Amino acid sequence: MFEWLLEKNRKETLLTGYLVVISMVLLALRLKITQDSFFLFLGWNLLLSLIPWCIAHLLAVLQPISKMKYLLGLLLWLLWLPNTPYLITDFIHLKKVETSLYCMDIAMLFSFTVTGLWLYTCSFRHMKLLGTQFLRKKTIFIVFGSIPFLCGLGVYLGRFERWNSWNLATHPLELSKTIALYVIHPTDHLFAWSFSIGFGIFLLLSRFFIDLLTKIRT
Repeated sequence: MFEWLLEKNRKETLLTGYLVVISMVLLALRLKITQDSFFLFLGWNLLLSLIPWCIAHLLAVLQPISKMKYLLGLLLWLLWLPNTPYLITDFIHLKKVETSLYCMDIAMLFSFTVTGLWLYTCSFRHMKLLGTQFLRKKTIFIVFGSIPFLCGLGVYLGRFERWNSWNLATHPLELSKTIALYVIHPTDHLFAWSFSIGFGIFLLLSRFFIDLLTKIRT
């Protein structure tokens, strides 16, 4: 099973490289043509989205690993994972774009979005498959079934509350209080819950579609 994963990793790395290069080329063209650095942040967001993919990829390549290393990797991976689908929300910046640049920017943002969803799907698949070595089926179902919705919450916190992944280490109490308020007073934060659940469902469907499209077994 893990020989299959390593073989898929080689093909996956190649395709990931293509997607990243295409996205960065489109960004570079946009910057060159317009002489406007507004969308430069996309490069940073893409870099952050590569972190969870690199973590999952590394754990797969380093097989066999101990249960402790997997669990630590899983925690670190989950901390950075919302950065992959976060790229989707960058479409919000289209409202600041001149009408003449719409087609160019839609193509560029679409490329970054596809790359983000691809990185999310691949890293999710690897971590779930690796988890079969250490976790019970019921535990895997619960943990990985909740991850899309946790990602939805993470994206909400990043886009609307302006929290970052590293804030869990730099401002753990403040971030915990923010999340606690959502749990204690859910009716006061209906948009946060609606966004998180809706985005989670979108990620579930996107992963299913990408797996179906690439004909890769989960």
